[in-house]
Amino acid sequence: MHAGIQCLRAIMTHRGAVRTRSETLGMNRNATAALVLLVASAATVGIWQIGWNGPTYARVLSARPVTVREPLYADVVEAVPATALDGGEHATVWQVVYRQDGQLRRTRSPTEPGDQIQVGEQHRVIGYDVVWRWRDRMGVVRLGHRPGERLPVEDGAVVASRRHRPLSG
Repeated sequence: MHAGIQCLRAIMTHRGAVRTRSETLGMNRNATAALVLLVASAATVGIWQIGWNGPTYARVLSARPVTVREPLYADVVEAVPATALDGGEHATVWQVVYRQDGQLRRTRSPTEPGDQIQVGEQHRVIGYDVVWRWRDRMGVVRLGHRPGERLPVEDGAVVASRRHRPLSG
């Protein structure tokens, strides 16, 4: 690059050549155009080497939560056996008092409960199926967290998670 600038300088200030005023202006125009072209080319190559050759993030098109169903348990406060009629016969059931969300609630159980009783089910989010688009490619990746509006791309591949490397001391 340094040699190119020296060459242009020599063209612009060539000593020993006798020129008229119109020839001098023409030579300066040519040298200026060559200099602009050289600078533009160097900038293009530099930008390409730095990595500005396209977006480095994929756009998130959608994110759907992935859930699992899990049993919901509550702590048993008290369990008392009781008798109930079942088809004309006496059966033993358990009157159970349990604590859920800070409130005491009651239910019946056909078997003696332990320290906890199942009171329902809950849905827990375990991840997100994310549809992304980068340049002319689309894909799906599962993430363990809710994504933002974009995902990082490295070496042409969407990076599902970036781990911070520990600093070496």
